[in-house]
Amino acid sequence: GGLMMAGSGAVVSMGVVVAGGALFVSSGATTSDVDVSSDGAMVVTPGAGANGVTVESGGWLVEGDPSALGGVTSQTGAHLVTSGVFVNDGGSFSSVTTLSGATLSHAYSLFAVLSGGLLENASMPDFTLAAIFSGGIDTGTVLLAGSEEEIWSGGVASGVTISSPASGNTAEQKVRDGGKAYGTVVSGGAQTIKGGWASATIVYSGGLQYVTDGSLADSSGLLSSGTALDTVLSGGAQYVELGGYASGTRILQGGSMVLGQESASGGNSATPLTSAVASGTVVSGGTFTVSAAGSAYATTLLTSGAMMVANGGYASGT
Repeated sequence: GGLMMAGSGAVVSMGVVVAGGALFVSSGATTSDVDVSSDGAMVVTPGAGANGVTVESGGWLVEGDPSALGGVTSQTGAHLVTSGVFVNDGGSFSSVTTLSGATLSHAYSLFAVLSGGLLENASMPDFTLAAIFSGGIDTGTVLLAGSEEEIWSGGVASGVTISSPASGNTAEQKVRDGGKAYGTVVSGGAQTIKGGWASATIVYSGGLQYVTDGSLADSSGLLSSGTALDTVLSGGAQYVELGGYASGTRILQGGSMVLGQESASGGNSATPLTSAVASGTVVSGGTFTVSAAGSAYATTLLTSGAMMVANGGYASGT
């Protein structure tokens, strides 16, 4: 009933058998000659590579990105999931179109929301994962301590609440290249925008928002830029790292924003994007720090706010 995560750079090959749990193949990971047995499941994400997959009768293959698959052999009775909501709860697998008010009852379980699927008002306890793929929608999910949500290209999440301690097993929402998040509430844990797009996030005390570059390059070799629009910092913190862009951030009492710092969120350190940019920031309480490689435009500084521009930082139109 467990969950094995193959992250960027991982190689899973040569006769691996997935049985009694799920294999989650993330961007940058590769697999070959994997056998998904009758009581196993495999989830393949954008940017992954999966070749020579055999799905036995009763096994599950969740195609978060069909283009990442090569050479799939499926036996009669195999489940090939390309739409709806896939559920792995402690090794119990199912697939529906809409799932409302669900709670994963076992650690190392997951929801995968694909094209046409809707996950609403779900609860994510310790060590569980929600993956929102192209055409999938999540609304109202609550991420508790130790859980994670990943929003992939074309996936959308709305009204998600991140509620976990500021340290220890924190919860995190990752908005990856091409993913979108609307109205996330961060009251503990973090929202990390890695090349994706987030609007109207509210970050309370103990909460963090990171804005950084993604992992996919365009035709000119530049990585995608993470974008945060109209974030409200009500005691929480926003870190706009190299390759990140923030517009309309409002810093209230106790909030803080740091622009241009080196990546603390695990962003791509080898990025050709060499600056962090913010525009239209309103400092009505709390602090705004423009660090080296940070560029701030059209900042509004009210009487109760503070702004500091470090050596190597740039501010215009304040």
